Amino acid sequence: MMIVSCSWGETRIFVEYPTLGECTGDNVRIRSNPNTNAEVIGKLNEYDKIIVLGKVEAKGGVWYEVDNPTGEGEAYVFGKYLMPAYRQKFQRSQAAKLLTDIRLTYGPTPEKMLALSDKPNKLTRKSRDDIPFVIADWGDYRAFYLDTVDERMGYLKSIEVERGRKSFGNIHIGDTTSKLLRELGEPQSQSNDLWEYE
Repeated sequence: MMIVSCSWGETRIFVEYPTLGECTGDNVRIRSNPNTNAEVIGKLNEYDKIIVLGKVEAKGGVWYEVDNPTGEGEAYVFGKYLMPAYRQKFQRSQAAKLLTDIRLTYGPTPEKMLALSDKPNKLTRKSRDDIPFVIADWGDYRAFYLDTVDERMGYLKSIEVERGRKSFGNIHIGDTTSKLLRELGEPQSQSNDLWEYE
């Protein structure tokens, strides 16, 4: 299903929800309702990523419901300031759905991870080459986040999971490469153990 919305003369295409969106401006407010007078519950800066859950037509234009970065409750961003982070063709792929599911499960940011009910057993903050990061350890799996710095939102960088311990639809972490290729399709490029989907 393709969903096209227009706001302020610009077209934003989100093929399926949930999907990953990217902010197109600085100091963009995340609000509790699709209204410019609603409470501000967070902010995004240019290139920040956030999970888009759906589209809302409201007075004044198009808004997108987004995953609340601070925890429970609804959150909205004005449509003018969000665009798809994935290319249209990739959004429909199993790989894009998997990446979105992982972000929803582990939290796309360190703050969202901490707001989830399943708190980590151990939380470590470190810095490497002046880049701060957070390691959340639940025992049989760990998530690595670039930490939030100043106004720049942190984000989930990678996860380590014991083989077969976590599933996302038909895919289990630790599945064989042949099964992953059947489910995800051929990557656009690959090197060593890294597959890239565009």
